[in-house]
Amino acid sequence: MKTRETGMITESDFWKFVKAQAAAEEAGTKTFTCPVCGSEAHWNRNDYNQHIRAWCSGCQIRIMA
Repeated sequence: MKTRETGMITESDFWKFVKAQAAAEEAGTKTFTCPVCGSEAHWNRNDYNQHIRAWCSGCQIRIMA
């Protein structure tokens, strides 16, 4: 993966973000602190297909799994 300077994140940052989202889900909260930039991040799970969306309001990381 490319660096944030080019609009992409590193693989390491991606996995940090995924782990933080999983911890928030386990804790029962829909927000968490972004491990990349320290801003507030959010996530939700689609009721139809169970896909997870997570995004950060600071560094603009967005994932769907």
